[in-house]
Amino acid sequence: GEIACTGTMQVGTASGGGTLEMDASAATDPTNQQYRIKFSAVASIFKTRGTTGSHSIVRSNSGGGKAYFEGAGGGGGGMFDLQWCDFLRIGDATNDCFAANDTANPGGATTYYTVTDCTFTTCGRLSIATAPANVGYDVQRAKFITTAHATESARITGSTPGGGVTRNLADCAFDKIAYIAPGSQNISGCMFGGNIDHANTGAWNDITGCVFWSDEIGSGGPILRGNMTDCYFWAGGTDNPHFP
Repeated sequence: GEIACTGTMQVGTASGGGTLEMDASAATDPTNQQYRIKFSAVASIFKTRGTTGSHSIVRSNSGGGKAYFEGAGGGGGGMFDLQWCDFLRIGDATNDCFAANDTANPGGATTYYTVTDCTFTTCGRLSIATAPANVGYDVQRAKFITTAHATESARITGSTPGGGVTRNLADCAFDKIAYIAPGSQNISGCMFGGNIDHANTGAWNDITGCVFWSDEIGSGGPILRGNMTDCYFWAGGTDNPHFP
């Protein structure tokens, strides 16, 4: 069934990973059944822990439908603190892996999403809404593989941040387009399977040392608004053959 997170929920420990599996095999229609891991309070926290050799695992059963995360009240609230975790079949083409639209500031926090050394395989897109200005994130060394969304691996929207807010995307690999809105985002060392596609107004982002290895573009074309340094682009009518 579904899970309601009212406080802090943790999968795995610092000495080794654990597994959370959403199993729809006993549902009336397992293939189409969808379960939520729902934050029932804006201050709820979902944590994962593990090690390099023993990741934690969060997945939907292969024989059932897809589970996904949803914020308090169906839209906002809740925080993620994710380390050394492999996500499998969380979210799908219509449900994001993580809920968006954070609208509260639990405990004075300025970082809602802390994601390090995680993989996302056949999941919905990563969705982070950085509005209002006090919402921040730190996503490092995350890999997005066979993302279920039709065009995007990630969607980061929002506004110019307030003081002391971190918005950092570093050393990640995206298999599709990443929609990243202007808002003083720091983007470095990332590999994009498509381009960064976003609106052309707002505070500029800093984009450093990134590789764009496909000529795939968003509906409005590739809009790269920001201060770009040491970035590399694959130019051609086909995907770069040196990447899977």
